[in-house]
Amino acid sequence: MMKRQQQKTKNPERGQWIGILACAGALALSCVSVGSSGSITRISRPDGEEFVLQMPSGAFVSDLAFSPDGTMTIAAGSEGRLYDLNGTLLREFDHPAPTWSCDFSPDGSEVVTGANELRRWSLDGQLLAEMPHGFTIYTARYSPDGQSLVTAAGDGYVRIWDRNGTLKNIMLHDPNGARMAVFAPNGRTILSGGEGGKAKLWDLNGNLIREYDTGGGRVFAVAFSPDGNRILTGTADAMVRLWSVSGQIQRIYTHQAAVSSVQFSRDGRFFVSAGEVGHIWDLAGNDLRQFPHDGAVYSVNFAPDGTALITSGYSDNQTRIWQLPEQFWPRPEQPARPQVTRVVLGSVFTVQGDWITVRVGNPGALRPGMRLLVNNGAGQPVAIVVRRLFHTNAQCAAAPGAGRGIVNGAEVYILN
Repeated sequence: MMKRQQQKTKNPERGQWIGILACAGALALSCVSVGSSGSITRISRPDGEEFVLQMPSGAFVSDLAFSPDGTMTIAAGSEGRLYDLNGTLLREFDHPAPTWSCDFSPDGSEVVTGANELRRWSLDGQLLAEMPHGFTIYTARYSPDGQSLVTAAGDGYVRIWDRNGTLKNIMLHDPNGARMAVFAPNGRTILSGGEGGKAKLWDLNGNLIREYDTGGGRVFAVAFSPDGNRILTGTADAMVRLWSVSGQIQRIYTHQAAVSSVQFSRDGRFFVSAGEVGHIWDLAGNDLRQFPHDGAVYSVNFAPDGTALITSGYSDNQTRIWQLPEQFWPRPEQPARPQVTRVVLGSVFTVQGDWITVRVGNPGALRPGMRLLVNNGAGQPVAIVVRRLFHTNAQCAAAPGAGRGIVNGAEVYILN
């Protein structure tokens, strides 16, 4: 087991709440009612304004999420609640028992809430589908394409459903309970956590691919990096562990309380975790910023654009939205590199079905396995693969059927 890493930043900064949740009135203490769901308070301080959504007494928020367009939030507690960012309660999604999990569909057109049954809802409150469980559903998440759902429940099973409520597969995480399950970014695998101290990676057919033995007790939280190459586990021993997806522990991060929620930033440079407070960490082990509540923090989630963070408290019944400094914002995407080296390598010499002979001036420029582009008669490039070289020619295989569109004399480029 890898040794625990020392935190390099001993005194991380505290975050500041922001005014995404807009209020009317003066900059002194003011409050706007949001009905029976609670209230929003704005306090003027020398270092800026703070905003907090105060939930009703006893309304512990167990899960929360931003809508994909960042204009709404959903919170799970005594029931599911949908808010806009002015703090207006838009909808309540009821269950017979308390709600533990919630999520927005990737296109933002619907939500899912989980209690002892899983329910899909339209944003106007229409029940679209119900999936019975009989045990508490601690996590419910959409697949990246929105066509499937995964749940983790108190009976220890992870279930995959289609969006209409048909059970597609079921996997036993641990007989004593499953707490978390999420799809990989490519939608091809599922990562689960729960009792037994292990996270588990599954394919969609229910086959166990890999186990990640944390040795840290119950695994409350799991997450994939945006590229799918790393995972996070948050455990009852107050540790966050960063793993390669192949199973090597890369770093361990220390909390002062059980870690109940983890999530990577959109560009994968940072992650956020919930324990005694919320933390933002970099992948080198630095504790960069903290987000406190009056008591432990239970759930955390980045805004879709990566510029804000939402947190919920375990005992203060508060949901807070925090502005993130620019250092945490996702970096602008770099323009894609040109695919083709725009230097003519040679030309097509003969075409026989899907086999093409390319004549080049420098045969040493070609290697077996190199991919090329050939400008066919319609001006569209066609990828081919070099099979063998001789003299100044290279014998290549075009994509099936592509040879019919290639003409003698067509220019050939190297595909990077």
